[in-house]
Amino acid sequence: ILNELGYKTSEPEHTRENTRCCGFGGMVVPANPDVATRVIKRRVEEFETDYVVVYCSACRASMMGVGTKSWHILDLMFGPVIMQGDQPPVNVLASPVKAWFNRYKSKAGLIKCMSV
Repeated sequence: ILNELGYKTSEPEHTRENTRCCGFGGMVVPANPDVATRVIKRRVEEFETDYVVVYCSACRASMMGVGTKSWHILDLMFGPVIMQGDQPPVNVLASPVKAWFNRYKSKAGLIKCMSV
């Protein structure tokens, strides 16, 4: 998808069937924040770029939580073209209201796209 959109991509060592957890899974963040931070940082170190694109909103929140510029793939599919140096959108998971509204907008956009 990213290549079709014209973005240059590279994948980390652990990807697809071998993807490592971003540190958010299993409720590790609230249960043991120190372990979660170590897991997240280990995952971020695998990337060869300062920009990360994910398809999981929890992964995006984890990456942003340690200062990594990250986008959800839907941001790139339905949002403006992202250029080097651009800042990612706000972390919508930081607010339940923003998270709900973002899901609503995403669903509406997908429904509109599929009905064309």
